Amino acid sequence: MEEDMKKLEWLRQRLDPFYVMVNRQLKPFYAEPPDWVKLPGVVRAQNVTGRHKFLRDNTWKHADILWWNVACLLASFYGMYNLPKDVLGNVLVGLLGVSTVTGGAWFIITFASIPDELAEVAMQVTYDMFAAFTCSLTTTFVAISYSVEHNLAVLAILLFVFARVLRTCISYDTTDGLRLGLDKALFRNALAGLKFYQNQGVRPEDIGVD
Repeated sequence: MEEDMKKLEWLRQRLDPFYVMVNRQLKPFYAEPPDWVKLPGVVRAQNVTGRHKFLRDNTWKHADILWWNVACLLASFYGMYNLPKDVLGNVLVGLLGVSTVTGGAWFIITFASIPDELAEVAMQVTYDMFAAFTCSLTTTFVAISYSVEHNLAVLAILLFVFARVLRTCISYDTTDGLRLGLDKALFRNALAGLKFYQNQGVRPEDIGVD
């Protein structure tokens, strides 16, 4: 069974267009991380295996969410067909609230403040919030396209903005995810530094900063 699952995953990695697209975007993140993240406790940043596993999981996460957006796109085009413009306006107002709340909360929450042992919970939370955020944007795109009666210039601008938002969000989420456990690691290293200075009879507040 496990061997069959690996074969299916291998096949999907090569046939899933969203996985291929996201994986290509995240290729630079597989490079060696900078020294400032190589702290004891920052498991995903300092451990190559852990970092690569996180990147693969994050690629699957965003590929799945993009497929959810395709489903929302098709359902929205069908559901909003021939809706009056005042109804479309109400839909847009409702979607604005959803995208503002989920998008704002998704950007505010940072992996750095989450301990490594809660990584799976954090991954699921960001999955759900990002899915809600992007699906609300997709539905908004459809509602606006109907409200402007498929004006090609407006649709081109909206499509460009939507594509750039998605690309930026994926890179941001991956960058932030590699900082998982950073705050806890910095705190531990700061305590270790304080103990070292105390053992040497040096007060940290007396040390000058160049």
